[in-house]
Amino acid sequence: MKIQERILEISQATNPNGRRKVKFVLHEIYPDRNQWNRNGITYLEQYTRDNADSVKGMPLCAEFLDGDKDIPYGHGLTGHIKNMPVFEDSVQVGVFEDWSIEDIEIDGEIHRCLCATGYINEGRYPKFVKWIEDQIEDGETLRGSVEFVGTKDNDGEIIYDGGWKEQGRVPMIYDYSGYCILSVKPSDPSAILLELNQFKNNLEDAEMNEELNKALSGFKTDIINAFKDTRNVETNEQVSALESKVAELNSKVTELNTTIEEKDKEIEELNKKCDEANAEAAKKEEKAK
Repeated sequence: MKIQERILEISQATNPNGRRKVKFVLHEIYPDRNQWNRNGITYLEQYTRDNADSVKGMPLCAEFLDGDKDIPYGHGLTGHIKNMPVFEDSVQVGVFEDWSIEDIEIDGEIHRCLCATGYINEGRYPKFVKWIEDQIEDGETLRGSVEFVGTKDNDGEIIYDGGWKEQGRVPMIYDYSGYCILSVKPSDPSAILLELNQFKNNLEDAEMNEELNKALSGFKTDIINAFKDTRNVETNEQVSALESKVAELNSKVTELNTTIEEKDKEIEELNKKCDEANAEAAKKEEKAK
């Protein structure tokens, strides 16, 4: 799946419900512990899969430079409350609904990545969506950065496989808590926008699915009826052929029966002649005595 090909799928249409569908690479997944991102984090696939369901419902965020709410900047981090990071300078502009792990071509190289799909609230941030569209039209790659925290069971502390280390630390037990669209340099260069598209609401999807199911049902009925008609024609042709064969055999049987009757008559006549000849011979023998 190439980034260039994905960009070609962007829709310029605006949906009345104000939602624009998006797909992002959240982060790269590394093949071993000898590789890490700019923050020293090594995401391994098994742990990524173990924790990926926390992506569902995760906020898509942006820290805007000014009140126009068009150009993003950083994460908007303002501090911590115990182990929970606080991002009071950023706002939620959308939400993620699902995730996948895919091989993505980025800058000519294949990267194993955790991806997420969701939507941006275009109705609330139209200038921001316009800025994204402009970036894509100008050939710029839209980047971001994923945020993760410790789980409630671990009092918000991220558990690392092998413990914390400056480089090559492996997150093992954690929750994905947010993804922020950035204009500053992200920690993971693979974290990019893959798709920006029109989002259809559930009602439209349901109506479309209902129409599609009706069409498929009608098509299926037509196929079944056509198959039955074909089978009926084939069966009728086979029955007709068999009836013709039976008639032909019956005709031959009739001919054979007629021949047998004629032969029986001939045999009967021959037997009668034999009896007469034997009787004549017996008379001659009596006279000879």
